[in-house]
Amino acid sequence: MKIEILQPVGYCSGVSNAILKAVKVKKDNPNKPVYILGSLVHNSHVIDSLESIGITNLVDNSISMEEKINSLEPGGIVVFTAHGHDEKLDELANKKGLTILDCICPKVKANMNQIKEKLESGFNVIFVGIEKHPETTACLSISNDIHLFDVKTEQFDDFNDGKPVFVTNQTTLNFKELEYIFNIIKNIYPNAIFNNEICPATRLRQENILKIEDDVDVIFVVGDKNSSNTKRLFEISSTRNKKTSTYLISSESDLTIDMLQGKKHAVITSGTSTPLEVINSVYKAIENLTK
Repeated sequence: MKIEILQPVGYCSGVSNAILKAVKVKKDNPNKPVYILGSLVHNSHVIDSLESIGITNLVDNSISMEEKINSLEPGGIVVFTAHGHDEKLDELANKKGLTILDCICPKVKANMNQIKEKLESGFNVIFVGIEKHPETTACLSISNDIHLFDVKTEQFDDFNDGKPVFVTNQTTLNFKELEYIFNIIKNIYPNAIFNNEICPATRLRQENILKIEDDVDVIFVVGDKNSSNTKRLFEISSTRNKKTSTYLISSESDLTIDMLQGKKHAVITSGTSTPLEVINSVYKAIENLTK
């Protein structure tokens, strides 16, 4: 069997930066508890790796961020994830006597800053995203005047108050779906300013999926099932060619011989938070299963 790894793979710069920061703060403060509020990045292998060096990941979504912070003892270090967060949580953490480490992705940070600037300039802001995704939640926390366009329902609160309209989006969406949504909004607000904020690393992986040769008969999207950008890769791959089988797997342990039965050409791609060693393990496992 021919096996290819579709480039780029492994961490994007935002994920790599977040992980390096979290690891460094624990190394520099070995005797202090380090807590991550949520999943630093959406990948269970990364979470397990951080746990192994003594970092506590507070990933229980049934508990609010405020409740998580209030449960911590003073003197510890609280890490905010790559997805951004409500700035009111900084004040709460400071009051609790916690040291703050913000691992927000620079792309997300720039988007949040631009939203603030547009609001201050008198714009209505429409944010296109997945409701309750941490990045969407962070961006909406900036102001109650931000209108969510939920990509799942294609619904949002219409308004017509004469103010100019600025449209931006969650950075890990399907770029084809975003084009479709922007056109919907453009028909309602023809003079709106659109700011496509899909992460370049995410978009490149999505575009490369569409360029795969037709002789490829099985595609493995490697990443966490909770990862938005991984799920978007799977969606795009699943629709590009109905004759090609696409599987979303988290590691080599998800592979079965049935997935490879009768296949001649396999391609491996990955989400932006998937460790390179996991991708290489999938490659070797496919080799072993098809010998």
